[in-house]
Amino acid sequence: MMSYSACLAEDSMSDPVKAKILIAEDDDVTQKLIKRFLERSGFNVVVADNGEDALTLTLSESPNAVLLDLMMPKMDGFGFLAALRTTRAAGLPVIVTSALADTARQNQALALGANEYLVKTKFTLADLVDAIRRHLPPEAKPA
Repeated sequence: MMSYSACLAEDSMSDPVKAKILIAEDDDVTQKLIKRFLERSGFNVVVADNGEDALTLTLSESPNAVLLDLMMPKMDGFGFLAALRTTRAAGLPVIVTSALADTARQNQALALGANEYLVKTKFTLADLVDAIRRHLPPEAKPA
């Protein structure tokens, strides 16, 4: 789990980015840490704590990318990915951030259209920002 002090220590990336990122994460502490770090890194952030709300917000808020937890109430991340790919937002970059480290789950998420899969215990907040920037559409990337 990412600590509050780790979030503040990694707060050195502050180039202005106007991309909007949707965080779909049901763990309140993780959600707040990631949200705060992304905002301090210059991103606009929208949050959802379940898959159904994440899908609704994806369609209403038009984010440039989604950070997706897999284990959420109402609709899990796999259901979100399957549903997303049938909407007008089908090409939206999705980066999975999950505690599920097994290869089968990773392959399933990637087969459903996730662009990248990060295991929560194996990435830093700076790694997360790098992943977002890799997958942003050109018009949302910083100059």
